[in-house]
Amino acid sequence: MNKEILQKAIDTYGEEPQVRQCMEECAELISAIVDYAENDEADIDNIIEEMADVLITCKQVEIISKDYVLEPAPCVEILERKEICNYTIKSLAELIKTLNKYLRGKELPKHEICYKISCVLLDFEFFADLLELDGVSNIEKQLHYKIKFKLNRLKERLEECKW
Repeated sequence: MNKEILQKAIDTYGEEPQVRQCMEECAELISAIVDYAENDEADIDNIIEEMADVLITCKQVEIISKDYVLEPAPCVEILERKEICNYTIKSLAELIKTLNKYLRGKELPKHEICYKISCVLLDFEFFADLLELDGVSNIEKQLHYKIKFKLNRLKERLEECKW
């Protein structure tokens, strides 16, 4: 991901609005995953778009917290569709809760935010595998395309902000 564009967005819009944006994107993804868990006709394009938004804003939070996301140890447990959806929703909700504490000025252990992001990223891997098992092809390619598109759009908006 282009850290220069992400840092410019943080500098332009401010740290707090970008953290709030991450919380909003997590909530939107939770809604999309709930729809997917309950509906075989869920909008997969919307899920992929929301996943891209969460990945981009999590990277911004990582930059803001001046920390790095650790690679979590993969879980070898076999999970069912609803369980994977529930774990992903739970990790997104936990990230929202942690970011809310951060915004309210609560003292957090140095690595807590990035740990929560790591959990989201791990659950994304399981969720992407689930989507592929359900017949959605090229998840990584679609995510990469959405992220690239959104970063280019962000870059254009930032260039319009020049005074």
